[in-house]
Amino acid sequence: MPRIRIYPPGDEPPPPPDSGGMLALIQPDPYVWLYAIDVPSDPLSKYRLSAYPQPIYFERDSLGAGIEYAPGSIGHEDVQLDTDGGIPKVRLTLQNLTREAVAILENYDGLIGQKVRIALVRVADGVDATPAVDEVYDVVESAATEDAVELTLGRSALTLKVFPDRQANRNFCAHRYGSAACGYDTKRVGALQTCSKLRTGTNGCTAHGDDEVAASLPRLHPARMLVFRGIPRTSGVGVS
Repeated sequence: MPRIRIYPPGDEPPPPPDSGGMLALIQPDPYVWLYAIDVPSDPLSKYRLSAYPQPIYFERDSLGAGIEYAPGSIGHEDVQLDTDGGIPKVRLTLQNLTREAVAILENYDGLIGQKVRIALVRVADGVDATPAVDEVYDVVESAATEDAVELTLGRSALTLKVFPDRQANRNFCAHRYGSAACGYDTKRVGALQTCSKLRTGTNGCTAHGDDEVAASLPRLHPARMLVFRGIPRTSGVGVS
């Protein structure tokens, strides 16, 4: 069962620390925390919020448009560590005045196990900002009051990990598209926003290499393609 605590009146947790808000208004070039909370709806969705009083656009969607982080009353505390080797935890608090936040907890098992990304970006850097801090946590506990929702975030426990953590395939690249390991800059003007993960084809790794050459960039593809060509090819009758 998900661990969702409903605090009685007078026993609510303290308000979240300032994560921007009015302080950000008087800074000429502020850094602002961004929060992306996974929601296991159908289709899957994310809540993207920041404490900045205006919408912030960070990273791009598949069409190249900036992804919006809406203003909201949200903040988190410093990472909590212990001397017993426990999993580091972070407490994130967001307002519940509209009752929308607690409804999400009730409808989706308290969001237990869902991912929460916390990134620190400079507003002036715009949509293609490089985060000064970029962390991903799991929701391990949820709590709610009439005014606020509290999510306790923790690192993934190794005992819950599945090994190996990715599938070895002889045809499809195992890199996350656009990651440092992939090496393709999806934020560049005119860059391809999707990849088939195959070597050939109009949207394959080789085509991305041709795009790099056309842009006068070092050709990294398909040299960085992570496939395992030594895996035997299996026929339809189970004969390699």
